[in-house]
Amino acid sequence: MFKNRSFQVKMVKDATAPATDSVSLDYEKIDEIVREYTRNAAVGAVLLYAAFKTIYTASEIAINRSAPRR
Repeated sequence: MFKNRSFQVKMVKDATAPATDSVSLDYEKIDEIVREYTRNAAVGAVLLYAAFKTIYTASEIAINRSAPRR
């Protein structure tokens, strides 16, 4: 499968990069993002529940109209 191919590993020195040991976290921005996602999740859950109940009610009405003895 790999005829006339070779694999070679070289060890080289890394370029000097500035040290970034300290990470700056903006807690206000994180809080704002979490609040936004939470609000959107709650609205989505309410809309999903409302859609389910609407479909369920419509199906019950359709069933009762087609077979009123039930």
